[in-house]
Amino acid sequence: MDNPTIGIRIANGTFFPILKEDDRAKKRLVLSPVKEKQKDVKIDIFRGEGEGMYDPVYVGSLILNNINHKGGKVPDIELLISVSDAGILDVQASEPISGVKQFLSVSLDSIDSNIDFYNTQDSGDSVDAPRFSSDFDEDPGMDNEDEESEEARWGYDAEKDNKKKKTTKIAVIVLIVLLLLLLGFLIFTLIAKPALAKRAEQRAAESAVAVVPEAREPERAAPVAVPQPEPVRAAEPEPAAVAEPTPAEPERTAEYIRYRIVWGDTLWDISNTFYRTPWLYRRIARDNNIRNPDRIYAGNWLIIKAE
Repeated sequence: MDNPTIGIRIANGTFFPILKEDDRAKKRLVLSPVKEKQKDVKIDIFRGEGEGMYDPVYVGSLILNNINHKGGKVPDIELLISVSDAGILDVQASEPISGVKQFLSVSLDSIDSNIDFYNTQDSGDSVDAPRFSSDFDEDPGMDNEDEESEEARWGYDAEKDNKKKKTTKIAVIVLIVLLLLLLGFLIFTLIAKPALAKRAEQRAAESAVAVVPEAREPERAAPVAVPQPEPVRAAEPEPAAVAEPTPAEPERTAEYIRYRIVWGDTLWDISNTFYRTPWLYRRIARDNNIRNPDRIYAGNWLIIKAE
């Protein structure tokens, strides 16, 4: 043969080329059984002319028995083929999960010298051969005997594989976006939100300090006494004195004290004055229906209940 090629015979009876005899790189294929729950697999090795495997000559077979079918998955059968510098063809078939292995080592010179013997050998069909698709991709990234490998998988559907890759890519993008959103939420919750809350508290405290006083009510003029008609033989009465404004002194009773707020007062100070502790300022606010204890107005009256 001018261009001898080593390959295998697959389930449909055709031949699949694996490597040329002058190629020193180790080739790797992944095969699977033809039938469901098939326990035994036979791999027939042939030698043919060119990539079309013309005039194939049977070289030998590897038989794997009791391969693993647990877990509901189709087992993968790994096939490694290489040709040494001395012209020795080495073939290894294995099923990794069950650990079943078979080896075949043949001198290519012996095939040439005993071509009639190999042509008369019957590979037999008692054990089903494996199957795989006709797509067999070269892997240019592999070199040397133990570094180069090639993989062929059966039933390969390029369109389905592309859809699967596209779906996986979209899922990865969505996952990344969700992770970024989650990271942003965590940053806001742990850093930004406390800072905004603290800033709001500072603003509330500043606004509470600056209490705007309410304009005082204009003081009412004291009533003037109306002169009575002059009686006969009575002296002219003296005009009545004008009433003085009532001082803003606290009005005390047994139950409460009525106090008028002046400029500068706070509920804190008023509580400290009447209750001898500033911490009852909220009680004064509650008794007088004051929503914001920090905001009171001069001129208003407060009811300070007795302790």
